[in-house]
Amino acid sequence: MKTKILIIICVVALAACKKKGTETEPTPDPAPGAKNYYAVGSDLNTTTGVSVIKYWKNGVVTNLTDGTKSAFPNSIAITNTEVLIAGVEHNGTNFIAKLWRNGVATTLSSTGRISSPNKIFTSGNDVYVTFTEKNTSDISVIKLWKNGIITSISDETKNTLLKGLYVNGNDVYITYAEYVPSHNTYSAKLWKNGTVTNLTSGLYDATTVGVTVIGTDVYVAIRDSEPGPYPKIRLWKNGSFTDLTDGTVIATANDIAALGNDIYIIGQQSIATTTSVGKIWKNGIATTLTDVNKINYLNSVAASGTDVYIGGYERIGTTTNYIAKTWLNGQETKLSEGNSDCRIMGVFIK
Repeated sequence: MKTKILIIICVVALAACKKKGTETEPTPDPAPGAKNYYAVGSDLNTTTGVSVIKYWKNGVVTNLTDGTKSAFPNSIAITNTEVLIAGVEHNGTNFIAKLWRNGVATTLSSTGRISSPNKIFTSGNDVYVTFTEKNTSDISVIKLWKNGIITSISDETKNTLLKGLYVNGNDVYITYAEYVPSHNTYSAKLWKNGTVTNLTSGLYDATTVGVTVIGTDVYVAIRDSEPGPYPKIRLWKNGSFTDLTDGTVIATANDIAALGNDIYIIGQQSIATTTSVGKIWKNGIATTLTDVNKINYLNSVAASGTDVYIGGYERIGTTTNYIAKTWLNGQETKLSEGNSDCRIMGVFIK
C-alpha cells in the first residue's frame, strides 16, 4: 500500500513539473552588474481611439497610463532609483507635456496651453526635459525644464521644431529648427548654454534630428532640403558637414547616439513607393536593419558598452495596425501582437 501511495505522489509531482515548464514566465532581470533594456511606446486602440503609454523592461510590459485619457510618450531615461518618461496626455481640451517619475505624473507647465516634450536627459542628480509650448500668440516656444525650473530657449516670435538634447558636464546642448519668414523655411540651430549657432542659412528647409558629444567634438544630425530631388541626411561636426545621403532617395533620420568614437544615426529609407526600410548609419556608412519587403520605422537609439539598442515599429500589411519592435545589436524582438497600433518611441540602456 505504501508503495502505491509513493508512486501516485511521484506521478502527481512529475505532472506538476511538466505543467509548470510549459507556462510563459516574465524574463528575469539580468544578474547584478548586467544591463537592463527599456523601451517606451504608445498603444492605440483603433476602435476607441484612446492611446495608452506602456514601457517594457527586458521585454516585460507595464502600463503607465490607465486608458481614460489619450497619452503618447516621447522619451525614456533611467536613474538608479527612477523610471523617467516624458510624454503628453490629453486634459479634455489640449495635449499637455508631462513627466512621469516611477508612474507619478508632473505637468511641465501650468499654463494649460498645448505643449509637447522631446527629450529627457539625466546628469548626476539633475533631470532635464526639453519641450515646446504654445504662447498666447500661438507660437511654439522651446523651453528647458531642469529640476522643476523652466527656462525659455527660443525666440517667442518665431515657430520652432524641437529635436535634440544633450548634457555634458556643465554644458547643455539643444538642437531645433526655427522659422525663417523671409524664405518661408526652417533653419537648423544649436543652442549651448544660451549661445545660438546657425547650422544652416535658412535658404532651404532644414530640421534637426539630435545632438551628441564625444570629448570636445559636437555632432548634430539634420535633414536638409538643399537643392536636390529629396532632403539629405547630414552630419554636422564642429562646423563641417558630411552628407549621409545624396538627395536622390527619400530618407528620414530620427535619432543619434555615440558609442566610444562611433556615431550612430537611425531612421528609414523609402524603397519604391510602398516600402520603408529601417536604416542605421554608423560613421556615415549605411546598413539596412529591417526586411526590405515590409514597412518599418526606427525612432530611437541608445548605446552602452558594446550594445546598440534601437526602437521602432512595423506596419501590418495595409492595415492601420503596427507591431512594436526593438533591435539589440541587430537582433529583433517583437513587443506587441500586431492587433493594435503599438509604436516604440524611446529606448534606454541601464
